[in-house]
Amino acid sequence: MHWLIDDTFIDQHGARALIPHLFVDQREADLVQMVVDALLRVLDDLGPTAPDNAYLDHPEWINVLNSAGVAYLALSSGKPRS
Repeated sequence: MHWLIDDTFIDQHGARALIPHLFVDQREADLVQMVVDALLRVLDDLGPTAPDNAYLDHPEWINVLNSAGVAYLALSSGKPRS
């Protein structure tokens, strides 16, 4: 969470702003943006100080996991990077 939001400011500027510095193309940026959006929905609902289990038990947490899995697979697929 800290890397996705605190260190990159994707929540404020969008992942596409980090092309080509962090992401190769719009596809990569959009996949990571989906993770950030899903995570922000949970954070907006619970706030930043909820206990860990509240996040894991939140009904939207499955969307965080699913989008993170898709992004991980795409970013680690071995596709050559320029």
